[in-house]
Amino acid sequence: MAKNDKDKLLWQNLSGKFLLSMPHLAEEPFRRAVIWLPRFDADGALGFVLSSPMGKTLGSASICFTGTPAQHLPLMCGGPVEPEQLAIIGTGEDPVNHRWSVSSNMELDEELFKSLQFRPDAICMAFSGRAEWAPGQLEDELKRKTWISLPADFVETRHFFAEVELDARREDRRDFKGVLWSRILAKQSRPDFRALSRLPYEKDDLNDS
Repeated sequence: MAKNDKDKLLWQNLSGKFLLSMPHLAEEPFRRAVIWLPRFDADGALGFVLSSPMGKTLGSASICFTGTPAQHLPLMCGGPVEPEQLAIIGTGEDPVNHRWSVSSNMELDEELFKSLQFRPDAICMAFSGRAEWAPGQLEDELKRKTWISLPADFVETRHFFAEVELDARREDRRDFKGVLWSRILAKQSRPDFRALSRLPYEKDDLNDS
């Protein structure tokens, strides 16, 4: 198989999947991160970190969303690229995904938001920033076993986001670092993945454990 064909197959196989960082990756916000990868092609890759709550809601981050149905969405650190840019992403597990993103100075499509909010196979998410990879960069990181690729698990993600949303209203807030990462790995059939899920968050380097 030609290299271009192998690349296309890799892009197709990973687009829409989750990437989970290996424990030795300690750089924030990728430490014990779960990343949704909506785009992966010849131009590089685009992702959003799902596992890094910022401790505030979309409405508290921008008055543009105060009073809208999205105001209580927990705001996630989506990645280090353009952290000042707010985005709302809606997606479903069905083959035809509904997605949209809006910046903080644009109007929210409230009808579409409401329709996704009450679909059991859909999830609405709010992010500050995003993750990006240059052409060939993510391919190289995958070869170096920096990431674990898994099917997208929006059911577990919905549960996690609901917990984060409730927690944002409390004064004594939880530390959610590594929580989604551990839960998704614990559900896998591979024993080595389940073993990783039990690693204490402080032990970032397996060689030191």
